[in-house]
Amino acid sequence: MLHTVYCNKLEKNPLHRIHTNIESFKKRFYQRDLYTGIIITLSGVTALFLLFIISEFLFRFNGTLRAVLFYSFLAILSASSIKNILFPIAKLIGLAKSITTLEAAKKIGEYFPEIGDRLTNTLQLEADENSELVLASIEQKTNSIAPFKFKEAVSFENLTKVSKWALIPLFFVIIISGINPKIITSSTNRIFYYGEEFIPNNPFEFQILNENLNAFRNQNFKLQIKFISENIPKDVYLIQN
Repeated sequence: MLHTVYCNKLEKNPLHRIHTNIESFKKRFYQRDLYTGIIITLSGVTALFLLFIISEFLFRFNGTLRAVLFYSFLAILSASSIKNILFPIAKLIGLAKSITTLEAAKKIGEYFPEIGDRLTNTLQLEADENSELVLASIEQKTNSIAPFKFKEAVSFENLTKVSKWALIPLFFVIIISGINPKIITSSTNRIFYYGEEFIPNNPFEFQILNENLNAFRNQNFKLQIKFISENIPKDVYLIQN
């Protein structure tokens, strides 16, 4: 019963409502950082992935350079994930140091300039709230601040613009996959298995049309072949071991 009465009094306390309002702002602030970080990380990693696989497809690097690409990709992915995703999550759930209440108040004041000074002064006066004059001043200021919802100072509008840019690398991945999937699959495979040696594929593919390949010694034999690849050689030689 006493706990319920205490909670009710606390909720009615003007300063408590101000702090609750500020905490909702800080939560939304780090939610925006998290969403932005996810978009930046995904778009950046996708763009880097495209750069690496296209380079590998065009130049067919040796094992050492493929290892550099592989570990560079992992390092950049890890660093970006830690900075842009894990840090905002840690701050959001209270595992890492976040902005102070006074710093949050200043950011809120930038969005609501009409209450910026009053909000900052109210928080600064909080340390001297034992004085009746100070208490009266705090109550007057908090009553004028109370109608404002501080979380509205955090806008998600820029996320739409960032998301559009983030879709560009993904769009190119889809286009390349549709035109020639081997650019994605073969290059990724060679980079992932950088320690293995890969022999270039024969650009000329053919079929033997002869049903019977038996021949007599010292007699002419007509070998019929059909090329099924896009590339056709100028000359064809039959080498006898």
